[in-house]
Amino acid sequence: MRGRKPIPTALKKTRGTLRKSRTNTREPIPPGGDLRPPASFDEARLALWKYFIENAPEGLLRPLDGPMLAVLVDAVIEHRIAAAELKTEGAVLATANGHMIPNPRMAVLNRMALLSIKVAAELGFTPASRGRLGLPPPEPEFPADPWLSLSRS
Repeated sequence: MRGRKPIPTALKKTRGTLRKSRTNTREPIPPGGDLRPPASFDEARLALWKYFIENAPEGLLRPLDGPMLAVLVDAVIEHRIAAAELKTEGAVLATANGHMIPNPRMAVLNRMALLSIKVAAELGFTPASRGRLGLPPPEPEFPADPWLSLSRS
């Protein structure tokens, strides 16, 4: 398939750009339900999992998105670990010969940053992807109607 990646109908609906003529009537819709974290997650990963679910755009994540969310959580945690180790070890290490080399953890830090950005964008968690989601317009607030109080008496 050539061209841009097709935008899911749910995203078009959320953005307010859904047109009947451009709707994919055969698009599969995954069932809703609770997203459950992997059993292998430790406390830090569970806390981050809950944070992402609580702050995700409403109705966007489905149980089918669980593995992708798990990749995001792992990437963020591994990025934090690499950053902490770089802080204690430094960005440059001395070899046995006395030569200075870049700390290998810098590569891990960079790879996890790129992976987390890429997955977060796919899930609608980055500022740019949130901007493309859009929100439904707020309900208009009307002042209290004095005639309503008369009709209830």
